[in-house]
This record gives sequence, C-alpha cells and structure tokens, in this order.
Amino acid sequence: MDKVDDEAPRGKHRESEATNDEVVPELTLMLVGDSNSIKKGPRNLFLDHDEQKSEKSFSSKLYDLCGRHICVLNMFDLPNIDSIPTNQEVHAFILLVANGQHISHYRSGMQWLEKTFGKQCFPYVITVVTHNPDENCENAVTDLKAFGSFSEKRCQKSKRRMDEKELVALLEKIDVMISENKPPCCSFMIADKKEGRKEGVVT
Repeated sequence: MDKVDDEAPRGKHRESEATNDEVVPELTLMLVGDSNSIKKGPRNLFLDHDEQKSEKSFSSKLYDLCGRHICVLNMFDLPNIDSIPTNQEVHAFILLVANGQHISHYRSGMQWLEKTFGKQCFPYVITVVTHNPDENCENAVTDLKAFGSFSEKRCQKSKRRMDEKELVALLEKIDVMISENKPPCCSFMIADKKEGRKEGVVT
C-alpha cells in the first residue's frame, strides 16, 4: 500500500477528510457592487447561488476550476450593515462595475466600502469592469483613473459572464495583490460598528 502524505500541498485538501467547518479557506473574497454587472445562472463560475449570502461557504465551482478552497461572500447591491458577518478576514473585495455605468457604480461601491469597513479596506479592492462581448471598455478604465482610490494594476476587464480564462487571470491578480499587502488580508469587527451605531442614536 502506498504511503499517504499527510502534508497536503497548499490549496489542496482531501475532500473525504474535511468539511466546510474544518477546512480553513485559502482565500476569502467578497463580491461588491451592482448585481446587474454580471450574468447570473448556472454558468456563473463565481457563485453557486444567486441570492445574497453572507455566511461563509466554499465555492464548489472555483474548487473544480483551480483546486483551491475559496470562500465567496455575496454582498451585491450594497446591503445594510446588519447583513454583514462579524469578525471577518477578507483577502479581496471584488468591486464589479458595469461598462457604461462604471463611474456611478464605482463611486457608490467605494462609498459603501468606506462607510462599512473604513478606508483600511481600500488596498484590498480589485475592480472588475464588466462588459458585453461586443463592447470595448478601454474608456471605462480611463474614466476610473480620475478617482484617487482607483488602481489600474488592480483592475481587470471581463465579460459579464466571466469565462474560465478571465477568472483564472483574476485569481492570479488577487494572489499578486495579497503578496504585496501587509497584512495579506483585511480584518474587521462588524459587531463593533453595529454597537457604535446604536450608541450614536442615543440622545
């Protein structure tokens, strides 16, 4: 009988010995922006579900694609702070903006991020400009450069239904960002923000 190597390589886990509760995600991604910026449905590689989902869950589609345990939090349409899970560590906030509405989508998305998590999350933002297959969105990237918070090297163009090649390229860009960021993930305590907001209501 072959000897089993107990030290599995990074990003690889034996499914028979691990459950969602036991496996620590290699990456935790939070999707932010307008839900109409992407096409939903079974061919969506980013989401195993269409509804807003704030609790941690691994994406089976991303695991099938790259063999990595990646947790995806669906925070589309900028929900109320009460919908955000507490005590989170997020490696990347993926802000999706639709070509043609990119300025308003970017502005509202960054305002929501600042209000919800503070400016400390800005270095962890990846902007994805989505477009239809027949559209050119080079002008959108040029427009977004007017924002001081925008980083072109942390921006990607993608079709509204992101294909495997585009998704792999995005994950590679996220890996580079993580290697550059110190610390590699953004930690925040939403419970403190909720409590502070309640205290602020007192007159």
